Amino acid sequence: MKLSFRNFFRLENRATASDVAKARAKFEQGLALHQQGRLAQAQESYQQALQLQPEHFDALNLLGVIAAQTGNFSRAVELIDKAIKINPDSEAAHCNRGNVLKELKRWDEALESYEQAIRLKDRKSTRLNSSHMSESRMPSSA
Repeated sequence: MKLSFRNFFRLENRATASDVAKARAKFEQGLALHQQGRLAQAQESYQQALQLQPEHFDALNLLGVIAAQTGNFSRAVELIDKAIKINPDSEAAHCNRGNVLKELKRWDEALESYEQAIRLKDRKSTRLNSSHMSESRMPSSA
């Protein structure tokens, strides 16, 4: 590979396998702390995961949840929106976004987020049912 400025920039921003593993560990630590209600420590762990892997969907989404839990709803929307850009098919993130927008009394946007979460859930259910139906139609090998 020719080392141009663009290639160098890509290499510098690519998370290494080691960084990904460390980010996963920090995220899992944060999740455990979050589940224990230790929000400040969980937030710190999620932020450390993001330093290692800046596009860590779950860390962004749950940082948004912590921001909402601590009353910082504007920041919560920013973080959850970043997460949704990474994984637009997450029904949980759209639902979290709806909850935060509801707190901000941005009713129409909250409703859109909830509707998107429902569409995603329905689409997932349809795919699961379709694959189950395909499997059940397969001839048995008797």
